[in-house]
Amino acid sequence: MKKNILMMSLFGALIFAQNVHAQCSVNGNEVPCDELPVAPVIGFGVFFIFIMIVGFITFAIWLWLFIDAIRFEKENLILWLLGMFFIGPLVSIVYFFVRKRPRDKNTPNDVSSPQNANNLNNHTAKDIQDNTSDIDLTK
Repeated sequence: MKKNILMMSLFGALIFAQNVHAQCSVNGNEVPCDELPVAPVIGFGVFFIFIMIVGFITFAIWLWLFIDAIRFEKENLILWLLGMFFIGPLVSIVYFFVRKRPRDKNTPNDVSSPQNANNLNNHTAKDIQDNTSDIDLTK
């Protein structure tokens, strides 16, 4: 990201340096370049940066849901992945509301209730006991 901003700054400086010695024309008449309006150029730059940010956020969400589909989707995996790959954000949004969100609602991740906390503690203790039973302490 920093490299892109640096490249845009260098490009802008190069364009500015060329315009200092350049002669511009409007409707066939030569005019000094400093009399030309700068607002459209600045507006394009702001619009370009906005599009870059939106594109980056869209790509991050797409990648997050693509990885989620690979990890958790058992049925129709190929269909979801092909749809996400070729159609992109549209299928990713559909996947989020149709598959991921209902799955997240059905997963108990509230540890504040005593029943979930006991299940979590028992599960963790059992895992630790199973994993430590293979350790050889005679060495």
